Amino acid sequence: MPSYERNDIIGKWSLEKFELLRKYLAGYLIVLTNQTWCRGYEYIDAFAGTGKPKTKDEQRYVDGSPRIALGLMPSFTQYHFIECANVERAYFISLKCFGPYISFRILLDCFCKLSFSISG
Repeated sequence: MPSYERNDIIGKWSLEKFELLRKYLAGYLIVLTNQTWCRGYEYIDAFAGTGKPKTKDEQRYVDGSPRIALGLMPSFTQYHFIECANVERAYFISLKCFGPYISFRILLDCFCKLSFSISG
């Protein structure tokens, strides 16, 4: 098991959050794609985690917020995954399996990048 998966354990509340996120984003994308003025829409995940957390009670892996967002159709036009914890780059590279057409960037140092963007 890769080391990034060992540290991402979630409880029941997170499973409920992921299901609400999936429903909300699916509806949001349908509304946006039907707007003639909207040329693109970006997904920003400020605490992306590993994208494949393990449930505490059932000991099974589930899709986290990055994989939920990447798996929706219609899709976002761009993705931004930000993670301040020490998550292996190999995980983020594996997200490219969702398609080479997907444009996204990953910031591994959340505090520094956001502070620079806000102040600079």
